[in-house]
Amino acid sequence: MKTTYTLYAITWLVPSVLIALYLAGIIPTATPMLDELATYLLNLATITLSLITAYLAMKMFALPMVKRKMQSLQGMQKEKYHDSLSQLRIVAVLLVILINFLAFYITASQSPFYLSAMLGIALIFCLPQRQKN
Repeated sequence: MKTTYTLYAITWLVPSVLIALYLAGIIPTATPMLDELATYLLNLATITLSLITAYLAMKMFALPMVKRKMQSLQGMQKEKYHDSLSQLRIVAVLLVILINFLAFYITASQSPFYLSAMLGIALIFCLPQRQKN
């Protein structure tokens, strides 16, 4: 469980540092590197990826296959499975946030930045908790 909390803290720390570096001018403002169609397609991809990730991260433990698996496990196995799923959803949100920051830098569009903020809100609901028996 300690690893999950550490991962959760890192997931908040990494985007915060990236934002601070960008606002301080250490990460320079990029000029758009893509044409209009590629920018549109990249924005569409980041929107889709962000929405799917946010939904699945918040609903992970409500999915039927996860519920069945959790009901079939006992004791320590159940706790380990719960921790691994918590870590999976935190890492998934972090990866999509990083992809959004990359898209923000490449396209110089504000859309991926707002999507990262939305994923930050979803991350609040992914706060790791101990498994209740």
